[in-house]
Amino acid sequence: MVVSGCFGTTYPPLPPLESCQPAAELSYEPCGKLPPEQGRACLDEVHRRNLAEIDRQSACERGILTERIRRLDEESRDDQARQRRSEALSNAFSTPGPMGSQPSTPAPQPSYRSTQQDKARECYNDYACGYGQRCLKANYSASGTCVQVVNKYGTPQATTPPRRDSYKVKTPSASDCKHDGHCPGGFRCDLQSGACLRR
Repeated sequence: MVVSGCFGTTYPPLPPLESCQPAAELSYEPCGKLPPEQGRACLDEVHRRNLAEIDRQSACERGILTERIRRLDEESRDDQARQRRSEALSNAFSTPGPMGSQPSTPAPQPSYRSTQQDKARECYNDYACGYGQRCLKANYSASGTCVQVVNKYGTPQATTPPRRDSYKVKTPSASDCKHDGHCPGGFRCDLQSGACLRR
């Protein structure tokens, strides 16, 4: 129940983000046992369902965060209204003349600006890329670019499943390449991400 009064608005507590049911992940492995045409249709369906699960969890978390921001805005307006009333009363008792003859200056309203810009092929996890692709990130970066996974001969690996932890910030690991000699022939070592990229 929402209660409004002289001292602002009182809201019921919001549920924590952890209350949003985690996205369930379907395995891509069974699709690899089907004939090529059925296997590709299976991969498309599994990928679609996994994306729907992530969208559902994200929508739940966005709803909670949006409500938090709305309540903060409301609290800010309540604080500004109380400040204006206090200034009006102070001016009325400290300035000669009838009460209210000295109007108070309203406090500025908060403003918000989005700094996120759309970038071509940008991704934050493997689920934002097609199956057989991964989100390649530079070290200490949360975003990256979708790239095709291939074997040492350059053959695309269409059944490569997304990584559950691919949403995390990329950090250096022992498996990162350090120079071209760590990569198969025809590949180069990308020092920013520690991945072997085809020349």
